[in-house]
Amino acid sequence: MSNLSMTHPPTSLQSRGLGQLSCVGVRQYVLRFPLMLIECVGESGKTTLIKQMIELYGAGFSIKERKALTRIVYCNILNSIRTLIEWSHKLESRGIQGTEISDLNIVHEEYITNLSAGTRINSEIANHIEELWNDPGLMMTYENRSKFQLFSNADYFLDRIQEIGKREYIPSKTDVLRCRVQTTGIIETEFVIDDFEFRMVDVGGQRTERKKWVHCFEDVSAVIFVAAISEYDEFLYEDESVPRMREALCIFDEICNSRWFAKSSLILFLNKRDLFDRKLP
Repeated sequence: MSNLSMTHPPTSLQSRGLGQLSCVGVRQYVLRFPLMLIECVGESGKTTLIKQMIELYGAGFSIKERKALTRIVYCNILNSIRTLIEWSHKLESRGIQGTEISDLNIVHEEYITNLSAGTRINSEIANHIEELWNDPGLMMTYENRSKFQLFSNADYFLDRIQEIGKREYIPSKTDVLRCRVQTTGIIETEFVIDDFEFRMVDVGGQRTERKKWVHCFEDVSAVIFVAAISEYDEFLYEDESVPRMREALCIFDEICNSRWFAKSSLILFLNKRDLFDRKLP
């Protein structure tokens, strides 16, 4: 994802929460600065945008804050490997060849499937996950990931499973940027750049979350619309018959024609080029 750049780094920064970002509002408190809003479908990379600003222009993430995200990383990994296991069977039943997990790795599949929610990943669990991740059938399932919902950074964490399974593991700065928590409700992050104080408002990107915030931003002077170009072949969590890109275009149309943003400038930010490049032949 592209890094942001500013003329001066913020002198102070407070974060009240992180999650799946759908809109970011910057409100004027000191001197004059335009309010900004960032909006698109869920998992378009807007939370990463917020976290990069905290890391690059604020105090960054302390060890305590990074430790607090350890269980989120575990959850991302377990959900990802279980999703791959589930879809290896579904794709096989739909006639897609090569997605069946080998007989030698069935024991690892059963072990992972039977783990309870919130399990801490240790070295033993990491070994089971690594064997499954290296299974040809599961790798073929991963290659067909556009046919189902899979965490976009699943491969990043699964490739590093042995490191993550160590007792002393603490999420790195990159891990913090890449882990995912879906936002529900509204979360705010505040920071100051010289004489300017900003408040960034973070809300959920899924359909059920959008209705909670759109009417709150009628004073927006600039709208930054973020869309993940890597999602051109992916579908919504809420409705797997609807392509994410089509949904993004619909939301873009709503924002452009909304009475709440009639006087707002509009900027389109195309995100996740790195993932897009990896999908190209």
